Amino acid sequence: MEWSLTHFWLILALVLSLAELTSGVLLLLALGVAAALTALVAFLGAPFEWQLVAMGVLSGILVPVAIRWIRPRFSPKGWPMAPPVPAWSTAGVITPCSGILTAPPVSRSMAIFTG
Repeated sequence: MEWSLTHFWLILALVLSLAELTSGVLLLLALGVAAALTALVAFLGAPFEWQLVAMGVLSGILVPVAIRWIRPRFSPKGWPMAPPVPAWSTAGVITPCSGILTAPPVSRSMAIFTG
């Protein structure tokens, strides 16, 4: 059996798709699908430069689709939640957009000690 670029793209697709099992973000799965579709382009006889273009274009399309539209449908309700505001945040600082000074949010633990 002679190895070709089609085999390379299929092996890359398999490795990326299997690596997705460790992350769960669907990014690697989208790249794996893009690599599999690039293997189809290689099978059709496109030169290596066009295979790279196909991989770039397919990745540019499939990664945002996977992250923006597919991942939220498979995630728990309310995910991703915004992280809590840390105590060292700039919530009470005047910004050029606000024009007024606002007090930073008071956490429950701070409210207990201040009365």
